[in-house]
Amino acid sequence: MRDRASLRVVNLATGEVSGNEEEHDEELIGTSGDGGVLLPCKEVDATCRSMKLVEFRMYGRTKYVLEFDVIDPAEFQGTRLRLYLRKKNWKRIPPSSKLFKAACVALGRRLRNERIVKSDFVGCAFHCKLRTVDSGGAPYSVIDSLLRKLTS
Repeated sequence: MRDRASLRVVNLATGEVSGNEEEHDEELIGTSGDGGVLLPCKEVDATCRSMKLVEFRMYGRTKYVLEFDVIDPAEFQGTRLRLYLRKKNWKRIPPSSKLFKAACVALGRRLRNERIVKSDFVGCAFHCKLRTVDSGGAPYSVIDSLLRKLTS
């Protein structure tokens, strides 16, 4: 049995380590991160709030993670959903990639030798197709693709 003074609590969502055991139940393993939410609909209107490049080391992949807030249907307004767009070290983004297709929707046309920037997405509203992720644990919804741009 470990000495109580040497116990540390790790928040699994943030990675923060707390050494003050008096504040925590000794049965605590950790705190879970955002598990996502399962929506019963197939499509939503949502506003893109942020776009970050995230490295998923466990899978050896880097993706752009776009966070959206649902605006319609009204009963799910404010629900946070994510769109994952894979990024590779391409010289030019191939037309078959999800990133290229999303950029075409964001700019409203087929792209030809054009720069794609975060401002093409962030702050704009889109009609989005959802899909359910059901790998382990509880199923949740993510944005599968952008169908059309609603605002500029």
